[in-house]
Amino acid sequence: MTGHAPLTAYVGSRIYESSRLQEVPTKPYIMYKMFVIQPEMMGDDVPKVYTQSFQVFVHDVVGDFLRIDEIIGVLKNLFLNASDKAEGVEITRWIDSSEDFKDPDMGTNTRFIRFRVLYKEV
Repeated sequence: MTGHAPLTAYVGSRIYESSRLQEVPTKPYIMYKMFVIQPEMMGDDVPKVYTQSFQVFVHDVVGDFLRIDEIIGVLKNLFLNASDKAEGVEITRWIDSSEDFKDPDMGTNTRFIRFRVLYKEV
């Protein structure tokens, strides 16, 4: 996500793995969470294809959700159907986007978007 100009225009470098956030950063910011890697297809009982889901939370000041919606749109454009065959990434699929939430611990409005990545051994 870092280095992607449309996303950087909104959040700068404020992109954090959810378990590494130490304090509430300047808003808006992004937190992401990677889920477990799961075998998808087996060949001779050895996994050849894997999937991994990840979830991206967009946090912003309390008020309307317009900027959050715009950032979710940038994330969807960035990841939807993305692939990198050299790295084993076959395709990235959009799973869903959440409804609007308020996060009282962070003092923000927030929404998330989830994707599933299909990896193939290289």
